[in-house]
Amino acid sequence: MLFDILDQNELFTNSEKAIVEYIKDKPYALNEMTAEDLGIVTNTSKSTVFRFLKKVNIKSFDKFKTIVKEEYKQKKRLEEFRLQEPFDQSSTVKDVIGKLPFFYDLAVINTNRMIDRGMVSRIFRHLREANIVDLYGTGITLTCANAAAFKFQSIGKYCNVFSNFNEHYTVSTKNDKKVSILLSFTGGNSTIVRCARDLKKMGCYIVGIGGVVSSELKENCDDFLEIYQKELVSSFEFMTPYISLTYILDVIFASLLVKDFDNHFENSAKVRNLF
Repeated sequence: MLFDILDQNELFTNSEKAIVEYIKDKPYALNEMTAEDLGIVTNTSKSTVFRFLKKVNIKSFDKFKTIVKEEYKQKKRLEEFRLQEPFDQSSTVKDVIGKLPFFYDLAVINTNRMIDRGMVSRIFRHLREANIVDLYGTGITLTCANAAAFKFQSIGKYCNVFSNFNEHYTVSTKNDKKVSILLSFTGGNSTIVRCARDLKKMGCYIVGIGGVVSSELKENCDDFLEIYQKELVSSFEFMTPYISLTYILDVIFASLLVKDFDNHFENSAKVRNLF
């Protein structure tokens, strides 16, 4: 995300830092500006502005203005939400209905900012080629695993859900094209870490999705997608990682769905006709 890059002060020259400070102070002022205008108000130049755009990997000034506007709006919205504990004993149903969407936004928007697109693409390729998808979880992450398995099965993926390592099953399916997805809110759940270590010994391709309170799970996975769990709202602290983890699983599911969309759409039509 652009504003995350802007916070990395060491990336920029002194002239570029002047542009960064102007963007942070007056993001909406860019709406009516040209690149030349921005160069003038920051005492730099049009060429400096375009060098800056290249550094932040944005191809045009118009695209840059759109990104600044959208990200700043999201940033302010989330900052305002973080300033207050949204729920307490005096909260009403109306309060919950009014504020809960912002709570979801906090988790989803920040998870989306953290996602490694290249890693998701790599996981997607493995899943597309796989004959079997095995999901591992315990407690609440087991419910996430079951929900994800149902979605994957709906598009023709053969799925299993485990709460522990099954050595006989793993040995008997050793030669199958398989992806193992392991879930842990902390990244240190002892059962899930043990599963990862055992699967690694068997040469399985392992995807971890979870937190980094502990690095144990991450260290035993081929790919690891981190969930968002910073700035937890105490009244709903377990929900932020739950929403974040569910969102990542949905990103992976949706990537598989759209790749073969026409076929899945046709199958859905057949199901409606049957039932």
